[in-house]
Order: sequence, then structure tokens, then C-alpha cells
Amino acid sequence: MRTQYRRHWNLARLLSGLELAGHLTPDAQSKALGGIVTSRRLLRIVLGGRIHTDTARAIEHRLNLPRRWMDQEPTGRAVSDSVQSQEGESPDRSAPAGHTAAPS
Repeated sequence: MRTQYRRHWNLARLLSGLELAGHLTPDAQSKALGGIVTSRRLLRIVLGGRIHTDTARAIEHRLNLPRRWMDQEPTGRAVSDSVQSQEGESPDRSAPAGHTAAPS
């Protein structure tokens, strides 16, 4: 399985967790990821754009995931514990659920 495919698959899992936590828009998800990527860049990534190594490492660090977690083959392990609503932020509930797509 190629690294980019694994990163896209794992990012889709993380974004699903963010949606469950109430971060429904790309802007809200970008903020929940600590602004590592802009909402515009996040959309490009979701649509198949490249996830650079430094971006993958920064996301892992921000969510307290093991280094190279995004490069690992996806497992059935839930990631919801790593994806939590940030203190002091109210989730953005203005967009319909399911706006993100799994990588093809």
C-alpha cells in the first residue's frame, strides 16, 4: 500500500472523528488540527492532494499519535480518543455532516 494512500485513508479516519466531535466544516477541522493546514489546503488534500511528510508528522504530534502513525496501514483501531473537541472552542455545526470524502 503506498504511503500517500495510507496517509489519505488515516486522515479520512481522523476527519470522521472530528466530525463526530462536532467539527463539521473544513474551517472548524483546520482549527481543531491547530491550524497545521488551512481549510483550503485541507479541502485540496481531501480531494486527493499530496500530504507532505512534515504535515503528517505535525498532525500526529498535534493529536498525540505515535510518530509515523499516518504512514501505517489502517487498522480497525478507533481514533476517536485522539480526536477531541478543543477546550474553549465551540464546535461548528453549521454544515451538513458527511461533507468529507474518503480517499479513492
